[in-house]
Amino acid sequence: MSQVTALLLILGIIVLLVGVVLVGWGHGLDWVLGLPFIILGLYAVYTAGSTSCKP
Repeated sequence: MSQVTALLLILGIIVLLVGVVLVGWGHGLDWVLGLPFIILGLYAVYTAGSTSCKP
């Protein structure tokens, strides 16, 4: 696993956690603000995972 992949994985997890916290604390329509963070975090983790599995 390269340093870039590891960094992308860590950043993806942090962004995902921020999104989960925003969704959890949101009142009314505020929880919608957390959805882009969750989507971006999942994409970053998926990208890091798919690049680290390539031979």
